[in-house]
Parts: sequence; C-alpha cells; structure tokens
Amino acid sequence: MYKKFLKIILSVSICISVAACGSVQPQNISSGETETLDEKTTDGTETQGENQKPLLDADASDEELLEVLKDDIHIVSNDAYEETVAELMEHTDAHSGQLYQLEGIYMADNQDAYLTSLAGEGENRLPLKYLTADIEDGEPIRVTGIVNQDEKDGKMVAALEVIVTEPLEK
Repeated sequence: MYKKFLKIILSVSICISVAACGSVQPQNISSGETETLDEKTTDGTETQGENQKPLLDADASDEELLEVLKDDIHIVSNDAYEETVAELMEHTDAHSGQLYQLEGIYMADNQDAYLTSLAGEGENRLPLKYLTADIEDGEPIRVTGIVNQDEKDGKMVAALEVIVTEPLEK
C-alpha cells in the first residue's frame, strides 16, 4: 500500500512539474512599446533586421542593379568568349550561381534563346533562360546573368539565367 501511495504522489508531482514548465506566460509590454520576434532576440538584444536597409528600391533600374552587383560580376571580353563558354559548358557545377556578363549575338532556335560570339565564329552557343526583353534574331546584346543548369535535348547543359539585357550598337 505504501508503494502504491508513493507512486501516485510521484506521478502527480511529475505531472505538475511538466505542466508548470510547459505553460506560456505572456510578457507585459507597456502601452508605448511594441516588439516582434524579428526585432529582438531571446536575450533582449536588437538584431540586424531593424537596422538593415535594402540595397535597392523595388523600382530600381537595371543600371542601379548592375552598379550594386559590379564587384561580383565576371566580365567576359569578346576575345575570351569562346574559351569562357566552353569552360562553362564543361564545368557548370564549378561556375553555377556565379554572375557573368557577356556580349554576343542573340539567336532564336524554335522556342529556345541562345547567345553566340560577336565574331560569328565558333560553335559555342550559350542558352539563355528567363529572357524578358523583346529582341530580334541576330541582334548584338550584352547579357548579365547567373550561370545555372538547364535541360536541352535530354541532357543537362550550362545556361545563363538572364538578369539584365542591354542592346549593343551594330
């Protein structure tokens, strides 16, 4: 009988302890103060969310975007076009997620868009994704974008996810 009584008391005390630890008590906030979880951490210090401002406004121009990203962009010269595109095609994983700026001739093949060398030589065509500008076939353009993979003809190839397109003088 003594053991049963001890088990019951122990069980009740454990249940009360668990219930007390699991209850949430609201914090008192004075009438002039409001705070969110993003503004304060659990120890009461402010986080960067309150002080951090966006780099660009929502209506920023392409030029402003390029100015912010200029330190991270790999600018490819016309002379290095063929070598760079070949490298991107062969080692896409090593370059995936990086920003590149290339100049070339826009080509449309069925529903696919490509960039080829300005010299018109070479066989390396870089597929373009998310191209929103209205560009005519054969028009020289400067494209800035992120290297990623895309499926073409049943195999994975490098593609440039277009961020900014600029026309070049013919």
